[in-house]
Amino acid sequence: MGLFACGDDIKETPIDAKQPPTPDAPDVADFSWDEGGESRLEYQEVLTGAGTTNIRTRATTFLFRSKTPKRFEFPLIPGCTKMDLDDRFPLGMGTREYIDYGVASYTGGSETLTMPAGPAMPDGLGRSHTGPWSFHVGMGDGAKYLGAFNALYDLKLSGSTTWPAQTYDDAHYMPPTWALGTPGFAPMVLLADTPITQTYTTPNAPTMKPADGALNMVFALVIPGMGPVVDCIEDTLDGSITVPADMVNHARALGSSGLVARAHVSHRVKELTDGTTHNRKRIDFITIWCYVTPWVSN
Repeated sequence: MGLFACGDDIKETPIDAKQPPTPDAPDVADFSWDEGGESRLEYQEVLTGAGTTNIRTRATTFLFRSKTPKRFEFPLIPGCTKMDLDDRFPLGMGTREYIDYGVASYTGGSETLTMPAGPAMPDGLGRSHTGPWSFHVGMGDGAKYLGAFNALYDLKLSGSTTWPAQTYDDAHYMPPTWALGTPGFAPMVLLADTPITQTYTTPNAPTMKPADGALNMVFALVIPGMGPVVDCIEDTLDGSITVPADMVNHARALGSSGLVARAHVSHRVKELTDGTTHNRKRIDFITIWCYVTPWVSN
């Protein structure tokens, strides 16, 4: 699948306790299973208002015990999708019951990222949470936590009184480095009735990518407070991605400014299970290497 761009912004088992292996499923999880939560790691190079570059980490974790509807459709792959109705994955949330999994942490970078509890505010994609979740966004900490590219990262859950401690080894695949072509790393003006064609260098070979992972390029137009309103997704090797004029007009109609997120995205799924119950629910492991710059309408 390969989704989505970066953009907007109990008694527990000790996190250093011995962790059990990743739960084994009776069959292999796939993208058709019901949604059971998300683990998202984002390495972001952000162009600030002062014209400097902030290389930062953003991470989000949450799990569902139940969700209605059980899953949302994916955006078009390849293609472009209007996202502002929140009726597509990953923005569609519906009615949820959350799992208290304890403390989430990520390893694979130079230092372990131990996740704080999510605050009472929307996450980086504009989604509001009504149960336990974890969130981190840093300033200048991208190299510390997510500095290994074409590399694998682990998710560890400390567990709680209602959920076992678990480790998902090598669940996240951070894509190789890549570079923007044109438009470059600069503010962008969205012109009415005018498409945007983004070029980029072909990334280095993803030699560490697991066979079950999807890898795509994403161009997203984001409006702070709303999240992504347009997502365009193409194969990594295409060398370019085009946002049609009608999609540019759609973003302009919703706001006069926002963010452009241009991302190399890895997407994998693993089974959500307590080790006993297997009900074909998936955790989406989404790993993103992206550039974030502002846009304005003319």
